[in-house]
Amino acid sequence: MSEGHVSWKFVLIAVSATVLAGALPNQAIAKDDVPKQIKFVIGTGTGGGFDRYGRLTARYMKKHFPGNPSIIVQNMPGAGGIKSLSWLANVAPRDGSAVATMSSSAVFAPLQGLPGATYDATKFNYLISLDRLSNLLIVWNTTPYRSAKDAFEKEIIIANASGPTAIIPIMYNRLLGTKFKVITGYKGTNQVLLALERGEGEGAFNLSWSSITTKPRLLKDRLIRILMQLTFDPIDDARLSGVPTLSEYIKGGIEKDMLEILLAKQEVGRAIIAPQEYVAGTRQNLSRCFNQGRQRSRFPGRRKKKKTHAQDHRG
Repeated sequence: MSEGHVSWKFVLIAVSATVLAGALPNQAIAKDDVPKQIKFVIGTGTGGGFDRYGRLTARYMKKHFPGNPSIIVQNMPGAGGIKSLSWLANVAPRDGSAVATMSSSAVFAPLQGLPGATYDATKFNYLISLDRLSNLLIVWNTTPYRSAKDAFEKEIIIANASGPTAIIPIMYNRLLGTKFKVITGYKGTNQVLLALERGEGEGAFNLSWSSITTKPRLLKDRLIRILMQLTFDPIDDARLSGVPTLSEYIKGGIEKDMLEILLAKQEVGRAIIAPQEYVAGTRQNLSRCFNQGRQRSRFPGRRKKKKTHAQDHRG
């Protein structure tokens, strides 16, 4: 097995372990142990799935933090989440007053050697993950593509953000024999969907089912067609019945191992991440705050009202 393959596996194990470590016992947290103001950076543009989840988290969970601190939300899109993770690693304070969420592909960007990804993802503090991602291959309704078979026989132009997610459809071409052509530079889900509507692209590759369900018009008005579930296990939703998964195209071997590595970002999901080298006890306090806030608040009900699908996920 190659050194690069081992490195990817190591990062997945390390990240999963640190997210799981956030599942700490419910202990009392003193008011003075939590900063009076927390900066919550969202490493995507406005209106997409990560933005919605982040803002909903900031709005409803802060009420269950000791001292009811103010949570200031700031969007920081750039390079598919690399910009926000670089800020977290190099600029953000280590006193518990800064957290971030971004495309989970940015966690793996250093291993791809992408520009600006100078951080060590295994050293961040992973507090909690709000959702395990399940991505889909979609095309706009005006395109001629009707099934996953078309992805193997015809070139489909994929609109995508710049950064670490851009390599994924290219790797599918190499591992599965698909014929995706990738156009990058779009900042988040809204820009990608606008590009499809304008005809700049024909499909999208890195949109999760939970993001799509926050935009009911896509399904209700049949603006998109879903050609493939980019997971090995089918998504538990009747609306995706009959949509093939990766298991129908690859059974095992090194190709499956490599695809599992590419899918590792879906396991990390919508993680809330804090800087490395925290002062003693700070990570434990923030982890407990997020976990206790989730358990005690009306957050799950609010997510439903806000058309936001969620799976609480800890690693």
